[in-house]
Amino acid sequence: MQNLSPVKKLILIVEDSQAQSYALARTLRNAGYHAFECATLASARDALRTKPDICIVDVMMPDGNGVDFCKELKSDPATASIHTILYSAVRDAVTEHLSLMTSGAQAFLSKPFENAELLEAIQTILGTAKFKS
Repeated sequence: MQNLSPVKKLILIVEDSQAQSYALARTLRNAGYHAFECATLASARDALRTKPDICIVDVMMPDGNGVDFCKELKSDPATASIHTILYSAVRDAVTEHLSLMTSGAQAFLSKPFENAELLEAIQTILGTAKFKS
């Protein structure tokens, strides 16, 4: 008998706050995703060899900028197909829009955000969103 269950999507969390990273990973695992965490952009670059489906990246990282990391992903043919979600505590609509437009990210969330917002963004990106009629 063939296994018809959907393949769990792999999500890389790039967040320097251990508490925030843990909370995001727990939320994603509870929603049925595989999640793993990197505390720096350098470790995230190494982790890309695991071929994540989505990278969730904090804009403000100790070793660089999440927007620049996203641009790197999109400019490399080996990683260009990885979907990205950027998030930041900066609450400036212009900054959010410019970050999204220039980075190639599929979504931008402002901290603090609800788990439902994150999961909805992931489902939309993966094409698994359940739209209300």
